[in-house]
Amino acid sequence: RSPLLTCAKLQNTDVDWAFRTEPQPNVDDRVSHQPRGKMLGGCSSINYMLYCRGDPRNYDQWANEDGCGERWSYANLLPLFKRSERFSPHD
Repeated sequence: RSPLLTCAKLQNTDVDWAFRTEPQPNVDDRVSHQPRGKMLGGCSSINYMLYCRGDPRNYDQWANEDGCGERWSYANLLPLFKRSERFSPHD
């Protein structure tokens, strides 16, 4: 029942265009897989979405050094992160 497991089963199949990057010199000429869906919904049907808050130091740097203002500090954003993590469209 997990969409995550379904996504993994669809990549590198006949419903994936299975594009590859050119060799990337900055990462030892590795080639990366770029899954692209051949179905209704396209890439959204076979790719993942992962959420994480990010490093608090980055937010504090943006607030203090990069001119974004105190609203961008981790302490000010943390309640918003927590609220979004509890979001339910039926609330």
